[in-house]
Amino acid sequence: MKEAMELMMRADAIIYEATPDGKRPASIDSTKLYNNIREIATCMTGLIQSSIGNTGFDRIAASVERVIPTAAVIAYVMGKPLSFIDIDKRSIQGLMVPGNVILPVDDIIGSEDKPRKVVNSIVASGGVVKDYVCILDEDRGARAALQKMGIRAHALLTLSDLFAR
Repeated sequence: MKEAMELMMRADAIIYEATPDGKRPASIDSTKLYNNIREIATCMTGLIQSSIGNTGFDRIAASVERVIPTAAVIAYVMGKPLSFIDIDKRSIQGLMVPGNVILPVDDIIGSEDKPRKVVNSIVASGGVVKDYVCILDEDRGARAALQKMGIRAHALLTLSDLFAR
């Protein structure tokens, strides 16, 4: 976590919002991490290996276009195929074998809306989701919603982590 926090600060990726006391972290700009793609992918790969392992899933799927570069490096390092989830069409782009366990990789989860759409798209395509990984959990209900669906959420950082720094 310390390494990820330092990376966020070096990349100037933390988005702040004004408060009466000054400013506080509100989220991250994941596109600013592209200049440090190897470092963020290394942090994410470490999170996946320590919390899920390399055998708990068949394929990695990028949840949104802006996370494709990170997901591609993770897939390469872990020796897994990569897909892209099109939540608007409720489908997966890339070879999909019914029953495959898909690991969604996301940049930010906040409310339950996006993760629910991602999971529903995977299930509609015949896939199974057991875990969901992201760079930042904004602590706005997504983790609880995923847990209600029987899915374990894993975040590199939470908004609480950013507040604590």
